[in-house]
Amino acid sequence: MEISRLTLQQQAALLEILILAMYADGRLDLDEDARLNRVLTTMGVETEYDRDRVLDECITRLREYSQNPQMARTHAVQLAQTFKDPEQCRGVYQMIEQQVNSDSSVVPNEHEFLTAMRQALGL
Repeated sequence: MEISRLTLQQQAALLEILILAMYADGRLDLDEDARLNRVLTTMGVETEYDRDRVLDECITRLREYSQNPQMARTHAVQLAQTFKDPEQCRGVYQMIEQQVNSDSSVVPNEHEFLTAMRQALGL
């Protein structure tokens, strides 16, 4: 999926979904963080300072959702409604799956997150 073809609203939704996926297991991982930074670079956020700023803003905005797995899934499902095109939906799900699998350990909350995303994206 070409992130550059997404609208700004879709890019923001994708980033927030990926952050919620990152928090689904209750711990942060350097690989997950590095993956987010690569996504931001692809979105045109070039400097480390700007990437950190954008991530901090998103994490702050999502804080209330990231504390509860059910709330995180519900919010991510709402964000997924931004994507209508089947190709986009498949690409978004692939990115979510890669984010969750990047630490080589998938816990039950992550499985539930992936299931909710697969359903929300119509896959």
